[in-house]
Amino acid sequence: MRWPDIGARNSRGTANHRTSLRLIAAVIFSVAAPRRAAAQAVTLEGVKSLRCQTLASSTTRWRGGAPVLSVSKAPSMTQLVFDAIDPTSGTARLIGNAGATDVTLSVNAKGLHFIEVTGSGNLMVTTVFRTAASHGAPGTFVFVYSRHFALGSAAGDSNATIPSQHHGLCAILE
Repeated sequence: MRWPDIGARNSRGTANHRTSLRLIAAVIFSVAAPRRAAAQAVTLEGVKSLRCQTLASSTTRWRGGAPVLSVSKAPSMTQLVFDAIDPTSGTARLIGNAGATDVTLSVNAKGLHFIEVTGSGNLMVTTVFRTAASHGAPGTFVFVYSRHFALGSAAGDSNATIPSQHHGLCAILE
């Protein structure tokens, strides 16, 4: 193969820089392509810990017997860390802003599902989907965190129920 002379002129007398640039681009992309493919191959298999950051959320409060929805598309301070993830025993540990607790883990073809029933009886469910995020850093996964929350113990008081759902990305820590 004959390498193009960067300073060579074509039949019109213009520099043959396009050929050289195409060759350089081909070399760069052929070297970078395997790295991109490897980054996209990151999965949740064997993951031991995840850090999840909320990017948007919605909360419902009941006023006068009617639901009032508020939506936030701004990243929040809500961050969840799951560690000691053990699919065999169906357990994991959740570390949040109120401390750490053991949670139940359910694994299926759709993803990892972390289930917590708080000491006060509220249900919290987090799903980390197996589908890698199409945006964000390589190795990030979409998650949803649903809080089925009721304040106090007032039976039948709809003003005390505050369900919410938080959406964001999880990154593998280990």
